[in-house]
Amino acid sequence: MSNFFLFISFIALLGGCATTGQTQKPSAKPQKPQVEIVEAEGLAPLSDDLIKSREIAISDAQKRAVELVVGVYVSAENFVSKAKLIEDNITGETEGYIEKYEILKEWKEEPFYKVKIKARVRKDDLTKKIEELNLAPKEQTTATVSFWIKEKIDEQPSESSVVEKEIMQIFTDAGFTVSDRKPQEYYKDIQNILDENPENLESNLKSDIVVIGDASSNFNTDKGLGGFISYRAIVSLKVIKNLNKDIITTLQETAGGVDLNKELAAKASLINVGRKSGKELKERIIKYFQEHPYSNIVLKGETSINEINTLVRRIRALPTVKDCWLKSFSGNEALLEFIIKRGKISDVAKQIEQIEIPYKILTVDNYTISMEKK
Repeated sequence: MSNFFLFISFIALLGGCATTGQTQKPSAKPQKPQVEIVEAEGLAPLSDDLIKSREIAISDAQKRAVELVVGVYVSAENFVSKAKLIEDNITGETEGYIEKYEILKEWKEEPFYKVKIKARVRKDDLTKKIEELNLAPKEQTTATVSFWIKEKIDEQPSESSVVEKEIMQIFTDAGFTVSDRKPQEYYKDIQNILDENPENLESNLKSDIVVIGDASSNFNTDKGLGGFISYRAIVSLKVIKNLNKDIITTLQETAGGVDLNKELAAKASLINVGRKSGKELKERIIKYFQEHPYSNIVLKGETSINEINTLVRRIRALPTVKDCWLKSFSGNEALLEFIIKRGKISDVAKQIEQIEIPYKILTVDNYTISMEKK
């Protein structure tokens, strides 16, 4: 009997171990906020109250540290045009963005007291504020457009283009801006646009892209239509990005039109082909800008936000670049975005190779320059 009770006790013990020995999932540790470690200098006028001068210099250095990070993540255009907004909401409130700092050096340099600090700037809080204030660069999904579509009816040139008018209306309704500069006022023929220097093209037309092409409508038939007349229209279009002469897309469409006389039937066919091609063209261009809003630089091997700030400033100064900013930075890899002012991405890469920077270019493709630290 005693052996029986011992057996039962042993089984109970095992059961208790099975119940109490279940693995408990460790509670997830809160993620540490991401920070950017930057070095910055501040200054203050020397006065009889040296302690006060020192405090002001430290505060100025903290402000410069935050400004440095903001200036990298925000486009140069926004940094200048929204300086008051940035001052009131970010750089004027450094306590909320600097986790801690250490003084690396402090000295008197008449007539200033100067301080150099190394600061840990809370990147998460700062980028969140940048988004809240609408300071981050927005992806371009629309553009300013110029149009020049030559038109013929029964091989006779038309003074105005029905197709151009229809496509222009579709683009306007979609949020595009139509340039008030007409290409035919600056160029004798469409071929002159194709041959033009990109910088001159953008300057003359005041647009991001130009839609060029030909449209024609010709008599089709009047048989079996109960007194109506049928015309057939065809349009051939090409969309060019003005700043580098890249061809964004080409399109060819056909459509018919029926009416009581030749003039009305021809016009109906041109309206139909204009609407048909305009809708397709609009979607293609929107997709293009969504997929390729900016050109990129992928930088590997850099861990210093100060060095990245220097690189951004150097790239902004290139004649081929309109603006540049830091999109993301983690570990030793950074993603920069930039807007090409003129030329192609290969031209930008060539100019980067000519400036003295501690990086080398690895590859260049249609939209990305890959670089690494030497």
